[in-house]
Amino acid sequence: MSFNAIEGTRFRVGGMTTADLSKRWFARGFVAYGLNDHKWKYRGEVEYSFHDKKNHSREFPVHSLRLSQLYDIDYVGQHYLFTNPDNVFLSLKRMTDRNVIYHRVTDLTYTLELRNNFSVTATLRNDRREATEWIPFVDGYGNSMGHYTENSIKLTLRYAPGEKFYQSRSSRQPVNLDAPILILSHTFAPQAFSKYPINKTEFSAQKRVWFSAFGYLDAIVEAAKVWSRSSYLDLIIPNANLSYTIQPESFALLNPMEFINDSQVSWFLTYSPNGLLFNMIPGLKKAKLREAFSFSGFYGRLSNRNLPDRNPSLLAYPPVSTISRMSDGPYMEASVGIDNIFRCLRVDYVWRLSYRHPGYNIDRSGIRIAFHAKF
Repeated sequence: MSFNAIEGTRFRVGGMTTADLSKRWFARGFVAYGLNDHKWKYRGEVEYSFHDKKNHSREFPVHSLRLSQLYDIDYVGQHYLFTNPDNVFLSLKRMTDRNVIYHRVTDLTYTLELRNNFSVTATLRNDRREATEWIPFVDGYGNSMGHYTENSIKLTLRYAPGEKFYQSRSSRQPVNLDAPILILSHTFAPQAFSKYPINKTEFSAQKRVWFSAFGYLDAIVEAAKVWSRSSYLDLIIPNANLSYTIQPESFALLNPMEFINDSQVSWFLTYSPNGLLFNMIPGLKKAKLREAFSFSGFYGRLSNRNLPDRNPSLLAYPPVSTISRMSDGPYMEASVGIDNIFRCLRVDYVWRLSYRHPGYNIDRSGIRIAFHAKF
């Protein structure tokens, strides 16, 4: 059970099959219902593994073909990458967000993972997007549509030599971040099969850097470029985190859809001194508390070819949006925190360093927490 401004109280129930039923055929899915919008949502998938599994379909290494269909609400510019969006702790938000559409997505995905931690994923996608009262689909000529469809193919290459992780039934928790993780992907949707073309390249690199007795730095750098004239929904929208929890690869004080770019570089840096300062204070040393410092941000631009006011064939921005162009340098956030509280709790205080007086409501600082286990 969770809560949000569109669905009100949301109930969800799901399940999955294991290798006890079949060692090669697997299925999983869920159904959900919102008491406010009175709509049923669902996800269902069938997966065939090309080799036998011991317990479930996500076991490493994966070599499979998966067909899935999803109908659900989509929060534009607010996606949680490493947790279930129906987590009840994410229901408490610092602001109300109604930047939503509904979408019906059908995916056919081929995945090949090798034991050297190199993987290839290819996905054919049919995405039917439905307008809402908050995000209507209206172009610059005033033409309105209730929905439109995108057909795309996405190819992703991932290489993480030496990576170690804890495998659960639905996700993987990294055990060590010393190994570099390199991900390159490209999404292509031709004009002949889509309402708006997509030609988008994304790259990310992740690595933990050790400073001997002075702790370590976890660094993530991402870059993306949209080469086509595309709908703003397919451009680069930085990921806003509206919850009071710490969410990786997101921005704690950014508003959803505050910035939209077609070329962008972003970074997420977290420095852990391993008690370099707190160990000098007897009480804190005995409690084994740890300091944590973070600095994140992004910088990008939106070219004229993707400006709706200069290209009326594109979708116009929602009337209630506060989308801004990056005219004053990069967007940046910094935080200081205390980690390892009771061995599982981290508390950060976050500051917004730039675009602090944009002319619309924002949060300039705040407290964020995370429950986690370190290996």
